[in-house]
Amino acid sequence: MLKATVSDLHLAHRCPRLLAYKRAGRDRAWTVGLRGDHRFPGRLFHDRIAQPFHHKLASAQGKRLKQALAGILTGGGPLEAGLHGLLQAQVLDPFFVRHGPALDADQIMALARAVELWNRHLAAFLAGHDWSRETDPAGRLGEFFRPPEERIQYPFDLGGGQTIRISGAYDMLLVDPRESEAVLLEFKGYRPRHEDEDFIQVALYGWLIHQATGIRPRAVVFYLEEDPPEAPYSADELTSARPNLEALIRAAAQLIGNKRNPSPLPLPPDGRLCAECPFDPDCDRDWGSRGRPATHRAPSVEAGIPPKAAELEPLPPASAPQEKPQKTTDRASVSEAGQFMERLVASLKQLKLYVEPDGYLAGPRLIRLRVKPMLEKGATFRKIANHAEDLQVVLDLRAAPLIQAQAGHVSVDVPRRVTTPLTLGELMERMAPGGAASPVVFPLGLDVAGAVILADLANPTMTSILVAGTSGSGKSVFLRAVVISLAMNARPDRIQFTLIDPKRVSFLDMETLPHLASPLILDVESALTALSGLVDDMERRYELMQKKRVQDLGSWPDETPPFPHHLVVIDEYADLMSDKESKKLLEHFVQRLAQKGRAAGYHLLLATQRPERTVVTPLIKANLQLKVALKVTSGANSKLILDEEGAQRLLGNGDMLVGGAVPLERLQGALPTRTEIEAALVNR
Repeated sequence: MLKATVSDLHLAHRCPRLLAYKRAGRDRAWTVGLRGDHRFPGRLFHDRIAQPFHHKLASAQGKRLKQALAGILTGGGPLEAGLHGLLQAQVLDPFFVRHGPALDADQIMALARAVELWNRHLAAFLAGHDWSRETDPAGRLGEFFRPPEERIQYPFDLGGGQTIRISGAYDMLLVDPRESEAVLLEFKGYRPRHEDEDFIQVALYGWLIHQATGIRPRAVVFYLEEDPPEAPYSADELTSARPNLEALIRAAAQLIGNKRNPSPLPLPPDGRLCAECPFDPDCDRDWGSRGRPATHRAPSVEAGIPPKAAELEPLPPASAPQEKPQKTTDRASVSEAGQFMERLVASLKQLKLYVEPDGYLAGPRLIRLRVKPMLEKGATFRKIANHAEDLQVVLDLRAAPLIQAQAGHVSVDVPRRVTTPLTLGELMERMAPGGAASPVVFPLGLDVAGAVILADLANPTMTSILVAGTSGSGKSVFLRAVVISLAMNARPDRIQFTLIDPKRVSFLDMETLPHLASPLILDVESALTALSGLVDDMERRYELMQKKRVQDLGSWPDETPPFPHHLVVIDEYADLMSDKESKKLLEHFVQRLAQKGRAAGYHLLLATQRPERTVVTPLIKANLQLKVALKVTSGANSKLILDEEGAQRLLGNGDMLVGGAVPLERLQGALPTRTEIEAALVNR
């Protein structure tokens, strides 16, 4: 029987190659891709504060503690305040007496905040039970607190007589057996780059707990270093991830069961991971070539750029970007960039942050100033980023600049005073002569250096796309540009669209597009019916592919496959989640099409102006590889889309951050004109 832990599967989801390194004895593999300021002693909180409290309440040793807590539960006073006093007296104060001298002020404050979060969730869970009806509330408490770090396991049938035993030890579990309710608590010192990693972990624990107790738990992940500090997941959200979990288990089983390991191993979903991985120099040799692009962007002709600025690696599309240098070498732009740089360096110096100028890049709307922090004088990226609002005032900007850590320098993006609109026609002209090799390649936009960046829906890192941005950010224009560029690039026998437009205004001028698989869909009921039919059609395609023994459209034995690529576009998919049932159906269809669609030529492009947790659910987010964030209203919105802040500082009107399974890029989207629309309408 094969064996795997939840931690193994958690790591395999981040990168199968990291799991292979971990199995080979490389201990550092687990930490690759985690981020945090390393100030918060997460294990200390778990091991010395939360775990002993739960252990006493779950065992016979905590009789006095149970009696004290039972008195609070039945005393009629404010439960949260009473429980916090108990935690303070029984756990926190003794801890600080013993360990406080070794901690600094920031760590003590962080530990105190963690206790407040933990206390609030404990109180909310215990308040859901009617303790006045209990004859022995202290005795009943032992049933609510499960032993912490309890190891549970489940044998998963792989088929063919092979089984893999999945085991794991969760942090904390609360259970109300009478109400069949449970909540799983996981404490994290560091946040992963993609929050769906931890969603997968708690979904795995939820599955094991369901098998062991018969109760479907909900979960809360506490991020003890960051804001927002908690991520709650409902029982339905955890259950909906089962198909993803089964696919992950089967993939990990192939790696674990093969002592020599297949080569090449799959790539990580996040292409940025390789840049920070200590095993990167040896990875291709150990686990097979990752097929990285051999070419880089051509250097911009703009003055002031150091030679190494040309070595900026593109997003990993199937084909390298083809671009013409922008004709922007003029004295006005050189002077503008020089003035901004001079004021930036002087302003940071006044803030006691010493930096060295490192050139700049000038794009169609932005100038990217590059500076090197002088670490020996205490200047760091974090300190510079914390002064974004100060720089807004000093540099006379309409909004705080986007400040990012780059390889060897810090970038500060400032808007140009004079800009011109970027049209889709300009981007299409700069694609490779004769069109792209793939029928589903389209230009995402221009980067800050003026290079055209392409996306390819046939590429596993971008086969389905999530787009989010506030009203006026350019979201609908981006969708239209994608549809029009794809329709210009390929005939209807190579690409078809299903356009779902609950807003009823985004695609009205495309009603006669020859690439439409059906008329425009404008209402919720018709949209869900259409999605159901598309899932059925995808399954029929797989049956035909099985008969032909082909893996995807690209390996079809004939010159032209019998069916085209099919892109499903939904502008404001939140309108399809108007009630619980329609939300459940939408998530089901998204999951099916996103998980199996690429090989059969199905792709999704979902857009919303409501980047909230109830709309960008973990299930939808985990199944859409490419994330496009236009301007949003808050850093929390940006984190929900991209797992990091920044989109709240964009300029609007097509200014976007593109991330997810590819390295984060700032791009300028294009505006489709009537000329491009008419060209698409006649491409038969």
